[in-house]
Amino acid sequence: MNEPRDPIESALRTIQEAQRAREFLYERFQEDVVAVIRRDFPPRLRARLDPEDVYHESFVRALRNLDTFEWKGPASFRAYLKTIATNYTRDVLRRGSLTQQRLDAGGSGDSFEPETSPENLRDTEAFRNREAIDTYLAYLRPEEEKIVRLRMLEDLPFAVIGEQVGKSDDAVRKIFNRAIEQLSRRIRGE
Repeated sequence: MNEPRDPIESALRTIQEAQRAREFLYERFQEDVVAVIRRDFPPRLRARLDPEDVYHESFVRALRNLDTFEWKGPASFRAYLKTIATNYTRDVLRRGSLTQQRLDAGGSGDSFEPETSPENLRDTEAFRNREAIDTYLAYLRPEEEKIVRLRMLEDLPFAVIGEQVGKSDDAVRKIFNRAIEQLSRRIRGE
C-alpha cells in the first residue's frame, strides 16, 4: 500500500480505518452483550425497549467516553459495555416515571413523533454538509446507516432498499424511521 502524499488523503484513510475498526468492535461484542442485556433486562422494560437498541446506545456511549476505559485484558471492553448498558437501562427506568406521567396527562407513549420529519431533515444545513452527515450517521448501527444513506442520499424507495439489504420494505421503513428519530434527537441536541 502506498503511503499517502497528501495530508487530506492521509486523514481520509485514517477515518476509513476508524470506521472499519468501529464496525469490527460493534459486531465482535454485539451477540454476547445483547444476550447479557436480554438476560438481565427488567421485565417491565421488555415491552418498551429493544435490547439491540440498548446495546447500540451503550456502544455509542462507550466510544464517546473511550478516555475513561482502561484496558485490563480481552474481557475488559465487554465488561465496559455491560456496565454502560446497565447504567443506560437504569436511566431509562428512572425516566419511565416521566413517561407514565405524560400518559396519565393524555399523551401518547406508543410512538415518538420527531419534530423534524425526514423531508425536513433533507433540507437542513446539517444534511447539506457531507461532513456533518457522516458525523451524525456514525451514531447509527451499520445497517441503519446504510438504509438512511440509500433513502436520503440516493433517494431510493423502501422496496428497492429492502431488496438490497434483504428485508421487507415495511421492516426497512421501521428501521429508517427509528434511525431518523435518533438523528433528529442528536441534531436537536437531546
